[in-house]
Amino acid sequence: MPRSGVRTPKYRRGPFTDEILRRCEEVMRDVCTDFGAELREFNGERDHVHLLVHYPPKVAISRLVGSLRAAAIGAVSVPMMPMAATTAAVKSVFTGPPLSH
Repeated sequence: MPRSGVRTPKYRRGPFTDEILRRCEEVMRDVCTDFGAELREFNGERDHVHLLVHYPPKVAISRLVGSLRAAAIGAVSVPMMPMAATTAAVKSVFTGPPLSH
């Protein structure tokens, strides 16, 4: 079942360099393979990516998307470490700022 989606970093801060986009595509292909799915198209811009994923009906789309999102955060966190002081700062690119107590 084909499904398309757009992943956008929160606030569109523009963290996607060519290196990060290549790494994102690589890890997202691996995630799709683990789920028995196929990443048919991957296109990235400076502030978002487009995915076209073909997946079997037995796969819960919410689990697949959650895993793709986690993979994207991991792919972005390594190249961004000089810019980000903590993992929470990197995650905030995709999920918003950490909650204050």
